[in-house]
Amino acid sequence: MDMTRVKKLLWSYSFNIGAALLSCSLILQQLAANKFSFSANIYFFVCFTVYYFCALFSPLRPCGKTFSIFIARIVIIFLICYPIAYDVLIPLIFGASLLIDIFLFSRLPTNRYLSLALAAITGLLIIPHPRWDHKLPQSGWLEGICVLAVLVLLAVLLDFLKMQAVFRNRLQRDINTLTISLQRLTSANLNIQHQTSDIEKRSIDEERKRITRELHDLTGYTFTNILMLMESAIRKNDAENEELTHLLVLARDQAQEGLRETRNVLYRLRKEELPIRGLMAINRMVRIFEEITGMTVTQTYTNISSSYTEEIDRFIYKFVQETLLNAFKHAHASQVDIHYYVLDSLLSISVQDNGQGTSVVHEGIGLSGIRERLEKLGGNLQTRHDLGGFTIIARLPLPLYKECPQ
Repeated sequence: MDMTRVKKLLWSYSFNIGAALLSCSLILQQLAANKFSFSANIYFFVCFTVYYFCALFSPLRPCGKTFSIFIARIVIIFLICYPIAYDVLIPLIFGASLLIDIFLFSRLPTNRYLSLALAAITGLLIIPHPRWDHKLPQSGWLEGICVLAVLVLLAVLLDFLKMQAVFRNRLQRDINTLTISLQRLTSANLNIQHQTSDIEKRSIDEERKRITRELHDLTGYTFTNILMLMESAIRKNDAENEELTHLLVLARDQAQEGLRETRNVLYRLRKEELPIRGLMAINRMVRIFEEITGMTVTQTYTNISSSYTEEIDRFIYKFVQETLLNAFKHAHASQVDIHYYVLDSLLSISVQDNGQGTSVVHEGIGLSGIRERLEKLGGNLQTRHDLGGFTIIARLPLPLYKECPQ
């Protein structure tokens, strides 16, 4: 059972217990004043018991299956109030507690039909009619109309609150649906980025292998021909010309060494995966992000190197990726400006969007992870809410060896 249902039950039982105590006290006063017979007392006791048994049971039923119970409660109110003098408080107490239950546990427009039925029963009680308590005067028309007016106003107020609650629930449901869709879209965005990155990587690997294969075939054929020519020249050379023979042997050995080294280099180039990092990796990620989301991302660089240490490169990549996703998912931005600049060995990365900024930043797992990673690098994170969007700035000190060998 959810918390909303529990709150409704608490409200219902609280009002019904209060109504039971008040109505029981008033009915006992009526019985004592009129000195009804034993059978009449049993009649009121049974009606009263059945009514509050229904009041106890009706909130436990599903919202679509309470109509018959509410109709039974309306009929029992009529059976209790009709035979005795029309004390305005008795139907008012019964009617108010019943209206609250109707609007808590029935759906639109069923609650309106039940309210009309209760108003009709109250109207019947206003009309002068034979009763059992001739010793007490019956309440006047004005008092009865006032009771009816109070119940109608209460029904209108509860109907308004019901409509507001239904609207809020629908709005929250739509927001939840959009949030789930946005999360799925963001997840799909990341998957597409990874897939596109893998495809590009495989394409680069295949192209590298194709180039190494062609170079291997070309250089192998050329060096092999040179070696064959050197061997032929050595055999045909006059044995007395030792200096020429020495030069030919030296040229042959150099050609063999060149062929061997070329094959080794091509083999390593074919097997090793060239790392893509630094600005090259970021630019590729930003390009894929723009293609998938339709957002415009501009990047400006001031005194920044193409790559730093592996740890710093990884942080920059994750920071840019997370801020772009937040701008798309939470700020609903269409434009993001990223500025990288270095001043006095301090790298600053500013990401500004034109979306729906917020003065209070609720850090999720991604942003909290970025802050923790940045603090380990000795940096700090700053956020700023501007009139035209949201800005987040990461600053971190750079090591003395800025540029990593490529």
